[in-house]
Amino acid sequence: MTSTKSSNVKHRLDALGLVEGEEYSLLLDIQQQWKGARGTKYTKVYMLTPDAFKTCLMRARRYPNQTVDPQVY
Repeated sequence: MTSTKSSNVKHRLDALGLVEGEEYSLLLDIQQQWKGARGTKYTKVYMLTPDAFKTCLMRARRYPNQTVDPQVY
């Protein structure tokens, strides 16, 4: 999960078969106003249980030139 887009994160959690409310929850839906820019940005923050986090790491892939190695976690 290298994407920062919340829709990609939600899609990946669903693809792993994780159940919202049991293995992860939507912790915050933050609304931010950017200085110098028009409009509002919405950010979603997900909270995973330790088992769900482990599942994500076990199924993580290593891509060429990837800056974060999932095996260190």
